[in-house]
Amino acid sequence: MSKKVKYTSDDIIWYDKGNGERSSCDIDSNELAEWLKSKGFGLHTSSRDNINLNDEENIVRYWEGKITRFEPHALSKFVIRFFRDVPHKLFEKNQVLGVTKKDGTSFSKSEVMSRLAKNNLITNGLLHLLEDYDDEFPAQFNDGKSTCYIPFKNKIVRITKDKIDTMSWDDVDGYVWEKSIQNRDIELIDSDEEGIFENFFKRCCNVRQTAGLKSNWMDNYKFDNDKFQSLRSHYGYLISNYKDKSKNPCVYFTDQEADNKSSEGGTGKSLIMESIKQFKNQTFYNGKDTSTFKDSSFLFSDVTSENRMIFIDDPEVSFPFKKMYTYLTGDMVLNIKFKNGRRIIKFDKSPKFGITSNYISQDMSTSSQRRKSIVEFGSFWNQAYHENESPSDDKHYGMMLFDDFDNKQWNLFYNFGFKCVQFFLQNGLIKEDISNYEWKQLCLSIEGTRNTGECDWIKNWLITEGIQNHNTKKTALPILDLYEKFCNENPTSLNLSNKFDYKTTFQRNLLNVSDHIKFPINIHKLKKLGKDVWNDRRHQRIINGNKLDTIYVTDMNNTLSQNQSNNEGLQEGNDIVHKTLESVGKHQNNSKKDEIDEMFKDW
Repeated sequence: MSKKVKYTSDDIIWYDKGNGERSSCDIDSNELAEWLKSKGFGLHTSSRDNINLNDEENIVRYWEGKITRFEPHALSKFVIRFFRDVPHKLFEKNQVLGVTKKDGTSFSKSEVMSRLAKNNLITNGLLHLLEDYDDEFPAQFNDGKSTCYIPFKNKIVRITKDKIDTMSWDDVDGYVWEKSIQNRDIELIDSDEEGIFENFFKRCCNVRQTAGLKSNWMDNYKFDNDKFQSLRSHYGYLISNYKDKSKNPCVYFTDQEADNKSSEGGTGKSLIMESIKQFKNQTFYNGKDTSTFKDSSFLFSDVTSENRMIFIDDPEVSFPFKKMYTYLTGDMVLNIKFKNGRRIIKFDKSPKFGITSNYISQDMSTSSQRRKSIVEFGSFWNQAYHENESPSDDKHYGMMLFDDFDNKQWNLFYNFGFKCVQFFLQNGLIKEDISNYEWKQLCLSIEGTRNTGECDWIKNWLITEGIQNHNTKKTALPILDLYEKFCNENPTSLNLSNKFDYKTTFQRNLLNVSDHIKFPINIHKLKKLGKDVWNDRRHQRIINGNKLDTIYVTDMNNTLSQNQSNNEGLQEGNDIVHKTLESVGKHQNNSKKDEIDEMFKDW
């Protein structure tokens, strides 16, 4: 039931503009501006540093704890509807809204409404008279490091490490963007009852088994609890609006069985990522629309501070993730297309990012890797598709997720999300083991989609014959001998017209694979793991009177050191580490010491 409006003389925004004896009803812009301000209207910009943004795009209303964005026609509608509902009698002479004309009568409601209905009610000049606001004032009601707030129609859910409870809208100290309020009533559920969404979520963590296959395809999948813990911590992280500059990765959902040969998908990752919009205002981008990401000058120009998450769905394998760097680590500076304008969204009010991809990313740079937090989805739901089954089938849930939810399922869905947030607050982001993903990245960078098996061949040689027979300088193997062996055992897959043309490439691939699995070659020449080029590690021996390029292998994983104390290469590597750290300590070069620590952290 709407509140009863009390009309006063402060609501009069019209006057008699007529000349001589003739009266004419017109609107006083100053009075209208003051009236609008009394109703909470103003101009909002995310930052006072914004430039050349149209006022008509920044109209907002601060009212009853909520911030609502208005377009000019919606503002005109608000004014007209307000006076439309006023009783005719109040416009009469000596009444609260009575304005006397030259003939002694007053302007009727009809005359006032006729003037209000003209299309020049809201002008740029009028907007200039409104108050200016930004993301700092008036104060907004935001998440903190240890508390997350999720607003609903009837109350606000408050989540901490130790408690999930609700608070009344009357207790809100600050304003909330209306678009962030979920248009549902919420009730907390004090039980462990599992809803349909939670079950779907868990099945995304089911991993295909390759041994002892059974006739029922579902029995060939096993729940991976480590994957589940990782996924729910990331889900809670995305729901929370709090941002830490030192820990603000883009959440990257991909498929555990992705191989870049085919874009299968169908594992549930897009549905999970998109479901975040039920908790906060999410902006969706189609990753296949390459034109959106081609021109980085105007990327995300439609985003404002009320958008708290950006979801990029299924970008192309060549997606330029580097363009995301600045948006993940600092304020968002957005250039506005066609307007020569700039919008700045402060870091703590800017959105988090989520990407779903059917491909293995080709970007292996350290800068990109540390800005991503990767979660691999099991193939359970993809296999269901191949079995001509769907989550909505009676065999599974018998309904469409979200579209067919009743109040109970909605409450179970939201309560599961609350628990994910609490789990994140308690544990932070739990990273799952993505060594399989990183290995596929390396293979992709070396083999492309040809799947020649070169990486596996090099790896197998390193961890068997290499480490067993060529683990010291004295037993170093001529690289030409290894290359000859490689060519003889891989003649078809490589399809080489001249095997010597590939020697330099093979050497580079050997170096990259050996560093990746931490079985580096010629460790006494190591400068930086994963960064050295062939000449950095070049080691020569005199063999039969000839000076030859040779390699020996060291196991940096320490598995060999426990069994082979006389491993010269490993001992030399340890000596290098200790001497380097001693030197770093003497010179107090902390940044270099951190680099060395990172390089040898697994020794």
